[in-house]
Amino acid sequence: MNQLKSVAIMMANEMSPFKRIDYIEQCADRIYRINNNNNIENGHHDRHCLIIIIICQWLFMLRLLLTYLSPNIPEYRFIFIDLSYLFKLDEKLNLIAIPMCFLVQYFYQIWYLNFHLRLYSIVCKIFYEQNGEFFLYKYFIFHSKSYDCCQFIRYNVYRFLCMFQLIIIVLNFFNIFLHYTYIRLFIVNEKIYPKNLIGFSLITITEMNCLFTLFVLYCMAHILIFVTIGLFLFTVIVFIKLGQCDHLLKSIMHRWRQISIQQQQQQRQQQQQHSINDYNHIERFMMEHTDTLLVIETMDGQYSHMLTTFLMATTPLNIFLMGSLIIQYQQQSLLEGLLTLSMALQQWIGVFGAHLLCAYFSIKIHKCSKCLLSMAANCTSLSSNRQRRWWLLRKQIRLSNYIEKFHTNNHYGLTYSKITLISVKSFAKFLFIYVKCFCFAYKSLKKSEKI
Repeated sequence: MNQLKSVAIMMANEMSPFKRIDYIEQCADRIYRINNNNNIENGHHDRHCLIIIIICQWLFMLRLLLTYLSPNIPEYRFIFIDLSYLFKLDEKLNLIAIPMCFLVQYFYQIWYLNFHLRLYSIVCKIFYEQNGEFFLYKYFIFHSKSYDCCQFIRYNVYRFLCMFQLIIIVLNFFNIFLHYTYIRLFIVNEKIYPKNLIGFSLITITEMNCLFTLFVLYCMAHILIFVTIGLFLFTVIVFIKLGQCDHLLKSIMHRWRQISIQQQQQQRQQQQQHSINDYNHIERFMMEHTDTLLVIETMDGQYSHMLTTFLMATTPLNIFLMGSLIIQYQQQSLLEGLLTLSMALQQWIGVFGAHLLCAYFSIKIHKCSKCLLSMAANCTSLSSNRQRRWWLLRKQIRLSNYIEKFHTNNHYGLTYSKITLISVKSFAKFLFIYVKCFCFAYKSLKKSEKI
């Protein structure tokens, strides 16, 4: 009973479109409690709530399948809240939406039960404690302005959260639309809801199905918003760190270019000291850059399967919604069309937005390779005829080995389920496949509409 009460409170919080930054902190604390349920007092309680949500997703999948296989009776489809009937879409929507429900329960398991605690510790230090030890410097340059790293991340994540609150607003409109529709039918249409005990029983069943559907949809919105915000948060953290590493390399190259080839002996001794200090900075770059790569590898373990599953489950549904909206827009009311369009556009955020964001990881990681090559070409003249030649030679060998790892065709970055790299090229291929599938689906829906 306590678990159901907690789930109801959580859903009431999810329905509010005015979330603050502490919403993310509460969700992150819930992750920590569930992953450490043996040591945290409320860990078992949160895990039981999670199990209830996952079971509801499976039940909703079963209901979608039964609705698709059942006879096409309007009264039956409305009582059991058939979304394809409400939005005047093809009933195949129920079948295509089943992978989406599977995706949601899979996300809940991966995100809450198998979350990497190293990522959680990074978020706690940067986002909550505002501790910038992870970065090279406390401040960084963005659009010719200096920003505090932790404050910049908190501010932009909150802006991102505000943008996603539109999804909750759309769900709240859908909630109003759903209740308005069946209350109107209860008053007007006695065929569906007769004015007797049977009619009141049917409207009770309709209300229970309505609440169940809304509960599942709010659970979907919660996990998809939270996972996307997590991806955005880690992306900003990693991109700031990689940008600072590139800035460190460029500052070394700028000092090296200022050293003239023809100098006095006194200046040469100063030049030798500069080269030693610069090699110490290069050592720091390699250490910090490698540490960032380890964070990206952890991100890949967390997100690679999730992104691949999301694309496989969401792309067919998105293509179907967009094709149906274009073909059947005249049959839908303005509100129905706007709700259908909003669902399709929200899926584009993951299908295209998050996908393209992951593709830029490879570019950011290997951005330093050209600068490292230029540095390796200049370091020979800096180390010749100098004291500590062997020390500098050892540093040059380490630098050459690091260049070999990054100046290569086998790039690093996020992957599709650890099979192949997510790059701008692979994103362009996906976009081409999406357009071809959309054209095919549009022709098929057009033919079925004529028949």
